[in-house]
Amino acid sequence: MSSTKTANKCEVCGEVLPYLDGRKSATSTWKQGKEYHKVCYYSTLPDFKCQVCGLTFPPSEATKYREHWLVAHKPAGEIADVKMYIPDGMINDANMEQVLKENEALKASRVDCLRVCAEWLKSINVPYFISDGTMLGAFRENGKMIGTDIDSDVSILEKDMETLLNNAHLLPEGYLLDTCSCNIDWSTQINKPFDGVGAKKFTLVDVRDYSHVVKETQAPETDIYSFRVDEEDPNILRNNYAKPNQAVHNCRWHKDWIFPLKEYYFEGLTLTGPCDPLNYLKELYGYIGHNAFWNPDTKKYEKLPNTPSDPYE
Repeated sequence: MSSTKTANKCEVCGEVLPYLDGRKSATSTWKQGKEYHKVCYYSTLPDFKCQVCGLTFPPSEATKYREHWLVAHKPAGEIADVKMYIPDGMINDANMEQVLKENEALKASRVDCLRVCAEWLKSINVPYFISDGTMLGAFRENGKMIGTDIDSDVSILEKDMETLLNNAHLLPEGYLLDTCSCNIDWSTQINKPFDGVGAKKFTLVDVRDYSHVVKETQAPETDIYSFRVDEEDPNILRNNYAKPNQAVHNCRWHKDWIFPLKEYYFEGLTLTGPCDPLNYLKELYGYIGHNAFWNPDTKKYEKLPNTPSDPYE
């Protein structure tokens, strides 16, 4: 059944947190059994501490934390302080044990959310391809969800977004198409060109109550990213997604890396994805092996120094 939550107040500032049909908005977060504005929550986190030299950085400066290691310690081969698992620092050594615990408890529901999304897109004749961490799991992990992944990802062409809006009522009970991203409701601005800030995307969310499980991750959801045709080269696709500490908006995917779509097996599901997964993933991530660190200068993953070779170099 769908949850019927009403608006709560932020634990830090006391302001009301808005809800959309039982789901918290994109500006709020649920952590440690309490709810916050995302900005307020990050203000409560302890500083990052470099395990090599002891220098500290506030959570708002996670990128500087990694830049410090890149300049001060990497040249000497010191690698004790690079375990930041995604570029925004949401998953780190301090909360890893709890993240893995929640991921194990929520895995079946997250896979089912992906199944619902794929079946719905197929039923309304919208081509999709698994993308991002889900594609990485299908390719590198032989069809298994990455242990630190807290959601699933698919992508569609921008021109098909309106079809999703027109058919959201066909979703099964317990699921909602969240049209808000980065403080923009795309249901009212579907034809607005992407301006290089935030994300022009939808999210399929399981709106049932998982607050008894979720402390450091999030309830099951599937991001539905949108791709546009490059303005200068019709053979290139661009992602309508951008964050200051990442560079997805700078990536350029050749259409023939993605189409024609091919089938992949992922956690018991048969899904469609890019026909050239290696080129798709390397354009997105850089180095896609296990022994990797995030380089904030190149905004790509790179191979850790002094680590074993990997077949994806």
